[in-house]
Amino acid sequence: MTEEANGMSNSSVQISLTKFGNDDQSDPSLPSKEEDKLQFDSRLSFHDDDLSSLLECSEHAVAPTELVLAPVDLHRRVIKHRLADENRPRDSFRLCKPVDVATELLEAKTGNQPGTADRIDRLPLLEEILQQHTEVADRFQLVFGASPADSVKLIEQTRTEVESITGYHPERIEEFRNWCQKQNGPLGADGLDLLTATVELERQLRHQTTRVTSKEALVRWACREVLECDGDLWEQRFPTIDRVWLCGASTVSASLADFFTCLLTTTDVDVQIYVRNTSGTLIRQRLPQLLGIEAPGNEVFDVQ
Repeated sequence: MTEEANGMSNSSVQISLTKFGNDDQSDPSLPSKEEDKLQFDSRLSFHDDDLSSLLECSEHAVAPTELVLAPVDLHRRVIKHRLADENRPRDSFRLCKPVDVATELLEAKTGNQPGTADRIDRLPLLEEILQQHTEVADRFQLVFGASPADSVKLIEQTRTEVESITGYHPERIEEFRNWCQKQNGPLGADGLDLLTATVELERQLRHQTTRVTSKEALVRWACREVLECDGDLWEQRFPTIDRVWLCGASTVSASLADFFTCLLTTTDVDVQIYVRNTSGTLIRQRLPQLLGIEAPGNEVFDVQ
């Protein structure tokens, strides 16, 4: 395949992922859980007021009441600086990343800190799989044109995006598959090959390492554990938390949405989301659609 053709194929893949991720996937023929939706709406809030709502919760406290999830170090530093500049106490705040919370929950459950494979770890494992597993390699080659083993960085990026959009949840995987089948031309065909190959690639990856394959997978595992004990694990580890805040995120992955669903279903905490001007509208529209899925954190693979 020529470089131009390969570029066109890559473009159709990105269009498939972007369009599916932004389209309204709700099926009007399915009965809605109005009680769940009303409960979630009453305990889920969006903010775009330059952190003032968060800072107003600052107070002296024996233990934190505000769990602030800020995935990027810069955003945690900004919050700390704002608290310092306004001479506000930090006792009521706990600032961390979503994966830190998942790790603490799982450590409390298992007694051990779970190991996680990062991108540097995954790349050689993926390359080995793509060299050996013909079905996966063939489907990726249909989409990208070049030898999959030579395109491992692009395939890792695609794997990450599919995971972010679906969280490998059976319902979302099926929604993605149905969406692809309704599209005409390469948009649907490439998307379907991409989905099939990526799910099987993740399945093979889990046979290649004893570590959890990503931070997102760790969050989903924590969801399943909290859900299984009906929130007791959360209460054990974070008994004083009243609110969970998400700050500095330009998007909300399916795995993080499942985590919020898990909290809203099994605990009394409220969820507060800070949104940016550029991405806020999309998050406000999409997040309520992602919440409330049955069995949040569930995957199409055998669970941990």
